[in-house]
Amino acid sequence: KFQLLGTTALFIAMKVEEILHSSVQSFALFAGHAFSTAEIIAKERDFMTTLKWKIYPDTLNTWMDSYLNQWDLLVNRLLFNQNFNLS
Repeated sequence: KFQLLGTTALFIAMKVEEILHSSVQSFALFAGHAFSTAEIIAKERDFMTTLKWKIYPDTLNTWMDSYLNQWDLLVNRLLFNQNFNLS
């Protein structure tokens, strides 16, 4: 099970980082055919589902978008309170 987990993690990392991709058959071969290509693909689906398809690290743009959204919520709430004298 750990060999399948490790092989699948490497397969996903290769897809993210490398320009030229190896095939899933290559990964099965490197693992000595301990499992099939279908098992690697199924485990990849499990990985991605568990990670909610978020495999890229947060960037400055991600943080700025989050903070600006929070700012917009704050401003809207303050304007709402001011318009209806709820402060």
